[in-house]
Amino acid sequence: MGKNNKVFMKTKIEKILAILIIILIILVAGFFVYKYFFTGKANNYLIENKYYGFKLQTPKGWIARENTVYSQDNIAQLLAACKNNKSTGQVGDFRFDSQRYPETFGDSGYKPSGLSSGVVLEIMVNCVSDDPVNSSSNLVISGEKASENILNSPEFGKTNLISFFHNDLQYKIAENIYVSPADKNNEASIRENYAAALNKIISSIELTK
Repeated sequence: MGKNNKVFMKTKIEKILAILIIILIILVAGFFVYKYFFTGKANNYLIENKYYGFKLQTPKGWIARENTVYSQDNIAQLLAACKNNKSTGQVGDFRFDSQRYPETFGDSGYKPSGLSSGVVLEIMVNCVSDDPVNSSSNLVISGEKASENILNSPEFGKTNLISFFHNDLQYKIAENIYVSPADKNNEASIRENYAAALNKIISSIELTK
């Protein structure tokens, strides 16, 4: 075999090995995402109070957080002001994390550093609406027609925003997928797996009021 042929074969083998390594990395990443999100029992969360309520299921290991400033009295006052067209206040704010991110993660101006890839699903409840439901959307949540929009976020990239109304309240859902710098080479597959998990959560939402 000539020298040129040997060099050609060596280059070809190196390219094949590089492709196999990339495929292996994607498969391993997909396996861990699948294992993390789709195995084991789901967490069942019931968010309930006198004025609104909903329940949903997240994969095992997810963490629920509530903005605790909204007491029963706070919500009653906000709703009363809302009915008199004196307020557009938020009456509930809930966050569901795939892992223990800092509570400020996702806030305006927050700079993530050294955090792993993951998901933050935020559900906000408002006493009045500030945007109409898109009639062309086919999404229905617990019997209510919902709109879908895309927002480009510095921390999360393309973020899916969902909005729907029930009992004179507006429910806003933000699906935030964070891909760490270490995972940028596998961003497409990571986002695809996380999006599947988020779709499953959204489909489990049930309004209880």
